[in-house]
Amino acid sequence: MKLALNTLVYEVGNRGPEESLRAAARYGFKYIEYAGIRKGNPLTMTAEQRREAARIISDNGIHSTQMLMVATKETAHPDKKKRDAVFDYMKACAEYQKELGGRQLLVCWGGGLYELGVSPEQSWLYMLENVGRFAEFCQTDNMLVGIELDPHIYFICNNTYKLMKAVEDLGMPNVYPNVDVGHLVITREEPAQLEKTQKQTVACSFE
Repeated sequence: MKLALNTLVYEVGNRGPEESLRAAARYGFKYIEYAGIRKGNPLTMTAEQRREAARIISDNGIHSTQMLMVATKETAHPDKKKRDAVFDYMKACAEYQKELGGRQLLVCWGGGLYELGVSPEQSWLYMLENVGRFAEFCQTDNMLVGIELDPHIYFICNNTYKLMKAVEDLGMPNVYPNVDVGHLVITREEPAQLEKTQKQTVACSFE
């Protein structure tokens, strides 16, 4: 097992990627989970900021193990323009993860939220459409796309059954389930309920 620094804690504290990455190097971390949100959002960073973050990673032998695509709560929004905006954001995250030397990406927010005015079944289809076209985009560069299990009631993939159903419905070789141990405590799912994931590549995280 390897420990990785999650840069989201710095973004929540209004600190940008340059500071979080320098801190990772100072504390001896060789692995990070890069949070693509706020100051670390690749869509809003300047070219100079992107180059500096990549330089810090390269110079200190740090590995970007996973890009956390945090701005994805509207992945399944009924407004197509909002779904397309999320798709553009995810593509930008994939391109930046390549610049950082990584290949793994995570669709946060449980693949999106249930919204008022649209049925859960239609929300599911919107999620499959958006995550599916993104996974197809990532196949060209052999990049992996994870879906996060997020435990709250209004998240689309909020238990292991829905998580694996999403992976199965997508049926793409570069899509995998992400299992957060802390989230399983909230959903009260026991280790035996992870058996359904055995045929899949699974990423585990701890919060």
